[in-house]
Amino acid sequence: MTKILSGDSVSDDLLNELRQWFELEWGQVDSFYGNHPEVDVPLPVVAVDEDGSLLGGLVFSSFTNPLKDDVAVWINAVIVSPEQRKHGIASKLVRRAEVEAGLMAINELFVLSEYPGLYEKLGWGFVSLDESRDSTVLTKLLGSA
Repeated sequence: MTKILSGDSVSDDLLNELRQWFELEWGQVDSFYGNHPEVDVPLPVVAVDEDGSLLGGLVFSSFTNPLKDDVAVWINAVIVSPEQRKHGIASKLVRRAEVEAGLMAINELFVLSEYPGLYEKLGWGFVSLDESRDSTVLTKLLGSA
């Protein structure tokens, strides 16, 4: 059984392990702790099994809003352990990210993804293609919008 944790329920040990996963996959990742100077971002979201072992995680960042002249909150990265992929964990992480952002009165999230289908099936909308990265920018208006 997969459990999704966020905020203060995520231990420092899980955060450290998640950071290692991200750095092995992509190198340096934006701060996990929401201290972006332009806008507050939610804390990481993690998936664990019944034993509390890390299955995956998601972190946020702040970056230019592609639709307006301001700074927006983005899903920076999502990772799921290779053995646990194709079991809906990434979808659960994204759904929880939407909730966490909404709790912070964030009205809209963005993501740059190589896997737009994951987000489209969760109701995210197309913004643009980033051909230089072979990725798609998508957005989701949240309930508080």
